[in-house]
Amino acid sequence: MKKIRNTNVPGECTNGYAGPVESGRGGSRKSPVNFTGTSPPSNRFSFIRKRITAAFFILTALIFSFFPRTGQSNTLGDGKFTFNDIVYAMALPFSVFTSCKPEPEPTGPTTVTKNVTVTFPALGSNPTVINLNPIYTPDGGWGDFNASDIRFTITDNKGNGNDKFPDGNIDINRDASLYGIQWPWPPPLFTHTFYDSDDNVIGKYSFFIGDYGESGYFNRIREDSNKDGTYQSTTDQTITSLPYADTSKSLVLQLSKVVE
Repeated sequence: MKKIRNTNVPGECTNGYAGPVESGRGGSRKSPVNFTGTSPPSNRFSFIRKRITAAFFILTALIFSFFPRTGQSNTLGDGKFTFNDIVYAMALPFSVFTSCKPEPEPTGPTTVTKNVTVTFPALGSNPTVINLNPIYTPDGGWGDFNASDIRFTITDNKGNGNDKFPDGNIDINRDASLYGIQWPWPPPLFTHTFYDSDDNVIGKYSFFIGDYGESGYFNRIREDSNKDGTYQSTTDQTITSLPYADTSKSLVLQLSKVVE
């Protein structure tokens, strides 16, 4: 708050400077109180505003001479008004005709959305391990974001949750024990799901991984082309890289975060 004589007004305010004020002379008012330097040059609007302010003061004083304020004993038309009435009448035109820049409204949290491209290590020949740990682009941060704002889970359609794949890999030698002695056929359907920091799903895809003929490595990696969760050797397309979400074999996530 800046004080202008006896009137408090919000923000940065002026109320009709009237000349230089460095020495405290030559200016009829100083606003704000601690202002130093010369006042802005006068203009026609400032001149008119001064006249309007004076007229408003006179009119207000006349009104108060006829109409008593609450708690006063003066009567209609007796021409009497109190000292408090005078102070109130003087303060009112300063408040009405003071030009102020309003204080900015406080702003709350905002939601920022970023596009994040996700890719994965290439599938090797005769792979025994499929690495599903994502590579984020750009890496390491997007201003308000970090890779830690994204998490993912790996699950299969046999009832195994993310805790069964703690390192983000599907390993034929380790994970065969989830299904029996050997890798099952038809192959399990795996779902790779991504979440933002508020646990909203921001991307997912599913694919089959199989060891046809018990060869000891993954030789059947296919998408679920018709989305029915059932392996179809004639219609489910072979995957040569992960994920297969678009023709460039990359997955683009929309990552949202609330920024204070």
